[in-house]
Order: sequence, then structure tokens, then C-alpha cells
Amino acid sequence: LPSALPGQGSFGVSPAAEAYDPSQDQWSHLLPMLAARIEHTMVTLPGMSPPDGEVLVIGGRDDSGNFLASAEIFDGVAWQGKASLSQQRAGHTATRLQSDRVLVVGGYDAQPALLGSGWTFLCSAEIYDFTAGGGQGAFVPTGSLAQCRANHTETLLANGKVLVTGGESDGVVIGTTEIWSAPGGLWGAGPPMSFARWGHTATRLSSGVVLITGGNDGVSDLKSAEAFDPVAGTWMTVGPMSEPRSQLAAVLLGDGRVLV
Repeated sequence: LPSALPGQGSFGVSPAAEAYDPSQDQWSHLLPMLAARIEHTMVTLPGMSPPDGEVLVIGGRDDSGNFLASAEIFDGVAWQGKASLSQQRAGHTATRLQSDRVLVVGGYDAQPALLGSGWTFLCSAEIYDFTAGGGQGAFVPTGSLAQCRANHTETLLANGKVLVTGGESDGVVIGTTEIWSAPGGLWGAGPPMSFARWGHTATRLSSGVVLITGGNDGVSDLKSAEAFDPVAGTWMTVGPMSEPRSQLAAVLLGDGRVLV
């Protein structure tokens, strides 16, 4: 976890934003965010601009190490402040649901009595509903995780449920999974992974299977991978990567392969 204490301004965190144009193979500078952030999340929302909709940025930590509850939206031209989270958080996850709402899960926060010297891992979850708040958008609570966690993964399944895997909590690396269901917003236990891991990736394949790669088990980085079949409700081991790695990135390619 970042070691900077609030007030030191030692993160070197930037509010800068850039956009990549694949047709031109080039980057361009955008207007900066309203707040400098690290360990935040970014999700597209329905809309006309940019092409896939507006972009919602949620939470994180600022340059002084302070945890943020703020959220902002990029409309293709400028950033606009939006309703705040009910719980400030960083190291959380956010996923756009089939209803176009956004489910925000877990993360961590500074302990109020031990600011800068300890962390509180979060079980809470909330939903950004762009139709709430008189059409201005608002965060509303939903069911809480059974196990608090940060640096986990969150994946929307084909059936509309959401799978959360792994992460860390109070110095312990987690191998458990949980599954969120609408409309009740409740979590149920999923089958545990073969390996406890944090800083891993989760990629939903075209078949609906979720591929988990890499991460760290609390001692070393992992090259192992495994896959979750949501229909069977089981995990299966797949071939390992050639290199152990954590805090990696993974993306599904058009031909069905996954690039890490």
C-alpha cells in the first residue's frame, strides 16, 4: 500500500488526462480532472459523447494521501463534479451493470483514530444511479460484502450478476469469492479460487468464462491462472503465464485471446 502520510504531498499524483485515437495512433491532452487521483476507478456511462458515453471517475487518494469520496464525469469536453460516495475509498472496484448503473465495491480507508498509521478495509458497496438525485446522479447503498477487501477484481457475468475475487484485508491475502445479485443487492458466497491472490486481473471471455491471471499471494508474484465457469459454478486451472506478475493489465482481443 502507498506509504505517504496525509499532508506530505509526496505521491506526485496528477490530475492530467489523455485520450488515445486508434485511427491516428496518437495521444492528445484533455482538460485535467477536478482532483488529482491515484487508486481510483473509471467507468463509461450511457450517453452520446464520447462515442461510448460519458466517463465516470470515482474515489481514490490525492497527492497528500487523503482518501476521496468525490466523483466526476468527463462529457467529452470538460470534467463536472458529481454526487459523492457515501464512503471515501481507494483500491476499490467499479463495474457498469446491465442496467447502466455502476456497482462500487470494497477498497480501503484510513482508520479515523490512526490516520496515516493504519487502514480500514471496507465491506461496503454502493451503486451510482445516473437517474437518481433528480436526474443529476447519486450513489445509493447496496448489500455489503461478507469479507472486507481491497485490490480485488469485479466482473459482470452474462447473467447480470457480479463476481468479486480475491484481494487483501488486514495483511491477509484472500482466496474467497462473492457474487452480487440484483434486484435485492445481496451477496452470496462463491466457490474459492485455487490460489489466494491480490493485484490480479479478471477478464470475461466471449464464452462467459472469467479468466483470472497473476497477482501476488503475500509472498511472491504469481504466474498461475485459473478460470471460473459461472454456469457450472466451478473453477478450473489453465496453463500458467511464462512470467510471474502482479498489478498487471489484461484485455480481451478480437480473436478471443487475452493479452496481459
